[in-house]
Amino acid sequence: MAITTQGKLLIQVVAADGGTLIGGATISLTNEAGERVYELTTDSTGHAPEITLDTPCSSLCENPHADERRFAVFNARVQAAGYRTITYRGIMVFGESTSIQVIEMHPVILNERDFDTEEFVDIEGHALCHPEMPEPQTDPPPLRVLPRVVIPNFVTVHLGRPTVAAQNVRVPFIDYVKNVASHEIFDVWPEQTIVANVYAIVSLTLNRIFTEFYRKRGQNFDISNHTSMDQMYVHHGTIGARISRIVDGIFNNYLAQIGHLEPFLALYNDGVTVNIPGRLSQWGSFHDARDRGMNAWQIIQKYYTQNLELRVCEDFSGPLESWPGSSLAIGSRGVSVETMQRYLNRVLGRYTNQIINPVDGIFGANTQASVRLFQQIYNLPQTGIIDRATWYQIGRIYGIEKALWEMNSEGIRIGVGTTPPSVIIREGSTGARVTELQFLLDFIGMYYEEIPFVADTGRFDRLTTDAVRAFQQRFGLTADGVVGPNTWRRLYEVYWGIVNNTPGPTPTPPPQNPPGMPAYPGSPIRLGASGNAVRQIQHALNRIAQAVPSIPTVPEDGVYGEATRNAIMTFQRVFGLSIDGVVGPLTWDRLFREYLDLQPTEGTPSPAPLPQYPGQPVRQGATGESVRLIQQAINMLLPCQSRLWRLNEDGNFGPNTRDAILTFQSIFGLTTDGASVIIGLSQ
Repeated sequence: MAITTQGKLLIQVVAADGGTLIGGATISLTNEAGERVYELTTDSTGHAPEITLDTPCSSLCENPHADERRFAVFNARVQAAGYRTITYRGIMVFGESTSIQVIEMHPVILNERDFDTEEFVDIEGHALCHPEMPEPQTDPPPLRVLPRVVIPNFVTVHLGRPTVAAQNVRVPFIDYVKNVASHEIFDVWPEQTIVANVYAIVSLTLNRIFTEFYRKRGQNFDISNHTSMDQMYVHHGTIGARISRIVDGIFNNYLAQIGHLEPFLALYNDGVTVNIPGRLSQWGSFHDARDRGMNAWQIIQKYYTQNLELRVCEDFSGPLESWPGSSLAIGSRGVSVETMQRYLNRVLGRYTNQIINPVDGIFGANTQASVRLFQQIYNLPQTGIIDRATWYQIGRIYGIEKALWEMNSEGIRIGVGTTPPSVIIREGSTGARVTELQFLLDFIGMYYEEIPFVADTGRFDRLTTDAVRAFQQRFGLTADGVVGPNTWRRLYEVYWGIVNNTPGPTPTPPPQNPPGMPAYPGSPIRLGASGNAVRQIQHALNRIAQAVPSIPTVPEDGVYGEATRNAIMTFQRVFGLSIDGVVGPLTWDRLFREYLDLQPTEGTPSPAPLPQYPGQPVRQGATGESVRLIQQAINMLLPCQSRLWRLNEDGNFGPNTRDAILTFQSIFGLTTDGASVIIGLSQ
C-alpha cells in the first residue's frame, strides 16, 4: 500500500477523568513495526505538541468496498512520575483528519510489588470495518421509569454482549457520543452526514436510558457496546476532531415521535453488508449528503418513516448549574457569568496563571481569555464564547475538581490512617466502617471508572456490594463483595497511592472581596487568638448556624476557644474546606460570603415562609407534596454539595430519595435514618 496522504494526532495525558492534567509525561510513539516515530513531552495542561503522521489515502473512507484498512495505527507508551507506565495500542489516525487521543493514567499503588509492570489498553476498532448483523429488536411502548428526558452526567456502558458478563465503565455523556460517532462513521464524511448520524446516536442512547431498557431487566448498566444490540463504543478510543466539534453543538438534540415523550429508538446499520428497512444507512447517508446534496433532516426523514421531530433537552442531571438558554460572550452580564467566572478560576488556577479579576458577573476581555484557554485545554473550539458545550464541560470539570477537593477534606474528617482495619463487613452492615468504605470506594472511583459511585449512607447496601466487587475484580482479589482484611489492605494501598502521588486540588484564592466583606487580617486565626476579628468570626458563625443547624452557636466574646474552633471545623466540613479549625484566607472568604448572602439587602423581598412540617417523619414509600418539597430542597443544595445528586421532583419517596436523605444527614451531622423532615434553605 502506498502512503498517499497525512493526518494529525493530538495527545493529552490526564487522570481522574480529566480532573487532573499530567504535565511532564513522556510519550514514545511507535508504528505497527515497533519503530519509534516521535518522542514527546506534555506541557502543564497535559498536552503534547500536535504531530503529523503518514496515513492511508483518505479516499478509502469514501469507498464502502475498500479492502485496505482506512487508517494508520500507532502505539503510545507513556511515563510520568507518580503514575504507572501505560501503553495505548491501536491509536487510529486518518488521512486529512485530526485525531484526538486522551490517555488516562493511574497512580502508583502503595506497596505495589510490581508497580513497574506496564498497563496496556487496546483501542483499535471501527464498526464499518467489520459490520455485524444486528439482532431483531422491536420498539414496544416503553415501561417508562424516568419521568422526563435528561442529559445524564455519565453513561454506564457494558463492554460486551448484554447477556455476557463483562466490565462496566462510567463515561461522561458528551464523551460517549463523540466516541461512538468516531467509531461508527468517519471524521472526513460530509458534515450533514455526521449531524444525521449523531442525531441517531444520541436518540438511541437516550432511549435506552429513559426507558431503562437494561436496568428494568435487572442489569446494572445503561447500554452495551455490542453492535448486534446497541452501538460501538471503544473504551479510551481515538476521537475525530471534526466529529468532536460537531457533537459539541448538538449533543443534546434527539429525535422523538410527535405525541410521544420517550426519545426515538433510532436504529441504524452500515447499509452495505447489513441493510434493514427502517434503519438509517450509514453509507447511504454519506452518499445522500455528498452526491445528492441532502441535509441532515432530509436524511433522517428518508430512513425513518415515523412522524418525527427534533427536540432539544436543556435538562442536565447532576450538580451542574442550569444552562441559561443562550451563549455568554463579550458584554454578557449577570449571575450566569459570575458562576462561570468562579468555576473557571477554580479549574484554571491549578495549572495556569490565568485568573479572572474581579469576579463581577461582567463578561470582559479577561473572562474571554480564560474561556479560550479552557477551550484549548479541553479540546473545544477556541471561540472565547461560552456556548452550551463549553458550559457543560466547565461545569463537569469543576464538578470533578470540587469533588476531589471535598473528598480530600472528607478523608481528613473520617481519619483514614495507614493501618487498615481487620473487621469484616458485608451487605447489611452499618456504622463508621461502612462510611469509611463508601468514602474509599468513591475516592478511588474518581481515578478508576470501573468502580461505580455509592451514596455515603453508612449502610452496606446492594450498590455498595456491587462497587466492592468491581474494586476487587479491578485489583485482583476474589470478587465476593465482602470486605475482609485483604480487601481493606488493598483499599488502603490504592487510596494512599493516589494521595501520595497525585497533586491535590487547590482552590484559587478569591481575587477580590465582595462589597461589605471585612478584610482578611493578614494571618491565620487559630486557637488562643482574641480580638475584634475573632468576634466577627463568631458573629458570622452564629448567623450561619441559624440556617445550618449542625453548626453550633458560640459566645461572641472575642476569644478563640475550643467552642469557636469546633464550630469552625464543622463549618469547614459542611462547606468542603480543609478541616483544620484554623481561619485562613479561604475559610475567612467562604465564611463571610455565606454570612453576607444571608443578610437582607434593600429592595430584596423577604424569604418565602418555610414549608410546614407534615406532623410525622416522611419515609420511603411516602408520596405527595411533602416528598416533592424534600426533593426540591435537595436539588437546591447541589451547587454547594457535590456529594448529593439531582432527584426527580415527582413526589415519590423511593430508594434514590432515601439515599440522598441519608447522604444529606451525614453531611450535616444529623442522625442517619433515611427519614426526612422538611428543611428550610436560605437563599
